[in-house]
Amino acid sequence: MTGTYIVYAILLLISSIITLYLAYYSWNKRSNPDAYYFSFLMLAVSIWALTGAIEMTSTSFSTKIFWSQISYLGIVFVGPLWILFTLSYTDYGKWLKDTFIGLLMIVPIIILILVLTNGWHGLIWPTITASTSQAGSIIIYGHGLGFYVNVAYSYILMSLGLLLLIICLIQSPKLYQKQVFLIVIAALIPFAVNIIYITQLSPVQGLDLTPFAFTLTGILVALSIFRFKMLEILPVAYNNLFKKMGNGAIVIDSLKRIVEINLAAEKILKIDNKLIGTNFEENLQQLNQIFPLIKTESTIKTEIKINKPKDMWLYLQITPLHKQNYQLLGWIIIFQDINPIKQAEKSLQTSEKEYRDLVDNALIGIYKADQNGNILFVNDSIIKMFGYDSKEDIKNFNISSLYKNLDDRDIILNKLNEDGKLEEHEVEMVKKNGSVLNIMASATLNGETISGMTMDITAQKKAQNQIKRSLQVKDMLLKEIHHRVKNNLMVISSLLNLQSRYIKDEASKSIFKDSQNRARSMALIHELLYQSSDLKRINFGSYINKLTNELFSVYVTDPNKIKLNMDINDIMLDINTAIPLGLIVNELVSNSMKHAFPNNKQGKIDIKFNLDNGDYTMIISDNGVGFPQDYNIQNSDSLGLKIVNSLTEQIDGEITIETSNGTKFIIKFKEETYSN
Repeated sequence: MTGTYIVYAILLLISSIITLYLAYYSWNKRSNPDAYYFSFLMLAVSIWALTGAIEMTSTSFSTKIFWSQISYLGIVFVGPLWILFTLSYTDYGKWLKDTFIGLLMIVPIIILILVLTNGWHGLIWPTITASTSQAGSIIIYGHGLGFYVNVAYSYILMSLGLLLLIICLIQSPKLYQKQVFLIVIAALIPFAVNIIYITQLSPVQGLDLTPFAFTLTGILVALSIFRFKMLEILPVAYNNLFKKMGNGAIVIDSLKRIVEINLAAEKILKIDNKLIGTNFEENLQQLNQIFPLIKTESTIKTEIKINKPKDMWLYLQITPLHKQNYQLLGWIIIFQDINPIKQAEKSLQTSEKEYRDLVDNALIGIYKADQNGNILFVNDSIIKMFGYDSKEDIKNFNISSLYKNLDDRDIILNKLNEDGKLEEHEVEMVKKNGSVLNIMASATLNGETISGMTMDITAQKKAQNQIKRSLQVKDMLLKEIHHRVKNNLMVISSLLNLQSRYIKDEASKSIFKDSQNRARSMALIHELLYQSSDLKRINFGSYINKLTNELFSVYVTDPNKIKLNMDINDIMLDINTAIPLGLIVNELVSNSMKHAFPNNKQGKIDIKFNLDNGDYTMIISDNGVGFPQDYNIQNSDSLGLKIVNSLTEQIDGEITIETSNGTKFIIKFKEETYSN
């Protein structure tokens, strides 16, 4: 290996150390999204440079190829990491989603696989030759289709990132344009150097100087971001600043430097844009009433009076600017001349008669009183509301005498003393004739004076009470309906039971018994609804327990032969779902009890019902004789199973059957939302 190669190897090693340090330094500042992606970018460049140095110092031909392959762990990810960094840097963070990042990484991963398997296909390096016959000489790699795909992909991403930076440069305020220009230049360096390598114009054949270029780019970018805090405030502030807006606007960064001043601000304060870049608190003393700017999370609105360039009132809105990680970048101060408003307020204060006429003609009651209950002012609406003859008549009373319950006044006073205001508080008050009013009261406390408004809502309260009583009657009627439906179903069940006594044929008698149980299963639902406070939903877990126990007592002659196991959660179901599902349970459980264990065979029946993230699952299984392996439930001649299929479709469910060890029915469904 020649002295020139040793020098290049040392320089690559130094580049690796520098970029690795930049990666570590940026990682420590990863709360800033820009630094987060920049850290990974520098790590990729460091891997590229380090493997290049190792390859150059290796003497074995195969070892050199191995380290060339390993270098692609850094090479393939430089382009994607560069575009991620520039998207974050120029405040296009909305693109930085997991899906987008995953798509970016597809091509690099494919290229990496092709590099590691190049010996099979040669798509990356169709030819690999040594530059000289000496041991340790540089290897010349022929470039295949995969190599150029990676180059094209990386160039596209690098170009898009460069385009974003150029757009940012054009839109930047004067204070930041030099710094943005610095990073644009830094981005162009790897382009130029890599083109030299691709076109084989390198001073040393086969030597790739791109890692050196990226090292220089990394140093310049890191200097811009971390030393000069470049662009920390620009994207957010400048996008919110309208140069032609009528209100004055000043943008301040986190170091309290003036970033931008719009034309309206220059006109109102008689200043010019020469102040850009200077300290805000030192050079705009006329706004000293808002000093010092604080790191607040919310917008501050205030009024101040200034005397420069003339006496005037300003209304200011100070809005903090944050980046996506909520890091404070600075403030936008928006203000307007409110002298006309102040003059209007002064005119209003001198027009007391007009003000009082306006208040007296208001449809709601308006009053003022002190905390001791002495009435200071009332308008005409309050006089009419409480049935008094005149303002003087009502002023002779303490406000406490207007409350039906004196404790209500204490509650209002406590609320005013705690919060300074009371909003839409309902209270009962008394008219002059003794009748009760329902009042909606609002009030504010200013020193010792309470200013408030009252609205008579007696008519509305009466209407609400009437509606409430109507709803109670409706609930009572619904309960009675459920009770009667339950009784009627029980009558039907009893009639079927009586009728079955006259039937000698056991098959026909069994049909009557099944119909009787179906009626009882529906009657049980209406019984639970009648007993429930919710007239549309029942606890289906309790229902299954009651239903299966009744079926057990009907069909199982020897309780010691069959064991009933239930794993059921307390789940509320709408009646529209509960009735068909209850009939399904009735059919499947009774079918197991009747047919699964012939000749007094012992066994067990398991019932499970649970809800998982909106999905209901009902499992009814037994370890009895079961169905044939090729049994098709959809084409069954059994009335019970036809009913099960029909009811499952009714609740939009799916039913499956397993016959490997006995019989297992699995029904899955989602409960529909039913309108009242």
